[in-house]
Amino acid sequence: MTNERRDEERISLNLEARWEGIAHSARVSDISVDGCYVDTIATAVSVGELILIEIKLPNGKWLPLRGEVTHTMPNVGFGLCFTFLTEDEQRLIAQLNAM
Repeated sequence: MTNERRDEERISLNLEARWEGIAHSARVSDISVDGCYVDTIATAVSVGELILIEIKLPNGKWLPLRGEVTHTMPNVGFGLCFTFLTEDEQRLIAQLNAM
C-alpha cells in the first residue's frame, strides 16, 4: 500500500507482533488507525485473509487487532488494513503515534 492510498499517516515503530496465537518472529514497523506493516520472514498469510494480530505495547501488554492482509512480500512481510477498531484501540494506537 503506497502512502498516497492511506487516509492516516503511519508512524515508524518497532513493536513485537504475533498472530493467530503464534509468536512468529515479527515486528510492526509502522502503524496508524487504518493499518500497519508487519516485518516478518514467516509470511504464512495470503492477500484477503482476515487475521487477528497482537502487538506488544511498550507497557508489555498485548493489543489484539483484526485486519485484512492487503499485500505480501515473501521473506519481507505484509500489509494489514484494520477491519474494525474500538474507540479504546484507536486511542492506544494514537498514543503510540504520539511517542
